[in-house]
Amino acid sequence: MSGVAARRSPAAAQTPTALPAIRLTGRGKQATRPFTVTDGLAVFRSKCSGCSANFIVELLDSSGQTEDLLTNTVGAYDGSKAVGLGAGRYRLDITADSAWSVTVTQPRNRPAAALPQSYEVQAVTAVSRDRRRPRPAATAVTVARNGSEAVRPARVTRPPRPSAAVPS
Repeated sequence: MSGVAARRSPAAAQTPTALPAIRLTGRGKQATRPFTVTDGLAVFRSKCSGCSANFIVELLDSSGQTEDLLTNTVGAYDGSKAVGLGAGRYRLDITADSAWSVTVTQPRNRPAAALPQSYEVQAVTAVSRDRRRPRPAATAVTVARNGSEAVRPARVTRPPRPSAAVPS
């Protein structure tokens, strides 16, 4: 024994290991091979750049029941949807008229945003009553969401209408 006490370094914070992305590809209507996810958030990025008809992506649980509708659009599409899932095996049921791909990622070790969140969106174009000619607008919509409540407009403001000149 040397008489030197062994020193322990403080335990490093355990960060979740990054999970590899799951890439699924195909053409036309088909169900994918089963894939496994861990408990938590899963982000599904669906792409069908050659689609001209319906592009539908349904998430199926291990018994083949629909868990969530991820995409339902007509024409080319490239978008994402995040879903909270329990750990398990899943499949996708795809309807497409062209080649498609879906990439599943599970982000980890990212802090959640504090609630409530508030966002403000300003429109730069509005459609006139005859719906054929866009006209400039400065409408602001404030959206609020608190916890599990539905997202809904909290305040809509419109600029005052210009008044017609009144001869004096």
